Amino acid sequence: MRSVASVGGQPRRVTVIPEAAIIPRASRMPRKKRPRRLINRYAQSRLYDVETRSYVSVDRLKEFRSEGYEVVVREAETGRFVSDEVLRPGFDA
Repeated sequence: MRSVASVGGQPRRVTVIPEAAIIPRASRMPRKKRPRRLINRYAQSRLYDVETRSYVSVDRLKEFRSEGYEVVVREAETGRFVSDEVLRPGFDA
């Protein structure tokens, strides 16, 4: 910051922002999130798609991912999110 004399004789603080630091409005807007599919995992690793109200296979979860969905898996009994256990690294391969 630097001081600049104003009309009334009192110094006024002015902040100088370099042009490179100014961010266009469009890039400050949040990015559109991917649609989410909530999957409940029941006993014996049964996977239930809440949206379609039907049981799905792991292969169907791969299809959801390839269609651009974010797949979230929740254990039905505890409410704990277990997406990382069901959708291991290299899952889409």
